[in-house]
Amino acid sequence: MAGERGETVERMSLWQRLEHGLLALCVCLLIGSGLARYYKLAGPDGTLVLHKWAAAGLVAAALLHATGLLLSRSHQRDFRGLALRRTDFGQAWRGMAYELTGKGEAPRYGRFTPLQKLQYWGIVAGCALMTGSGLLLWQGPGSLAYLPLWVRNLVLVLHSNQAQLIFVVLILWHLYDVHLANGNFPMNPAWLTGRMKAEIYRRQHRSEEGEGAA
Repeated sequence: MAGERGETVERMSLWQRLEHGLLALCVCLLIGSGLARYYKLAGPDGTLVLHKWAAAGLVAAALLHATGLLLSRSHQRDFRGLALRRTDFGQAWRGMAYELTGKGEAPRYGRFTPLQKLQYWGIVAGCALMTGSGLLLWQGPGSLAYLPLWVRNLVLVLHSNQAQLIFVVLILWHLYDVHLANGNFPMNPAWLTGRMKAEIYRRQHRSEEGEGAA
């Protein structure tokens, strides 16, 4: 739509925004309650209940995403676009060199940049690890009693350290890449409205075809 808002393009459907919102809420609650338990910053009972409810919400977000992949063409299109290719690594290197030096030509990314693809698959892997280890820990340390000691230690380390890795690497990196870098400051509104400025979008994703402005 041309006018006071300027020209925009659709970046996220309503389904994707609901899915993203549920995922973001649950991940933040899981990290907050998990770190509070890990560092003994709060009472165990309340944080445990909140942690379990947030974990159930994370599973619901994963099911919502899987349903979207089965039923939504926009989900299927985006999933195909998120596949990692060998050319992504070269593009990522050229992109970082261009951002640091300003020399050469900016890479021609498609619908997703290599860093955005890595963020997606990093979140998928992180959520899978957290869900799997969390299910083993659901009934408390006693639920691991039948497992070898090294497996118990591995599960505990994965579950606690993965949460801190998700916070430091994925969330902070994601917030910077999506909302602060590449002209998006102070915020990319796509997660709320589904749309972003066409000028910024085309500059970041110059090789994509068929994305109309409205």
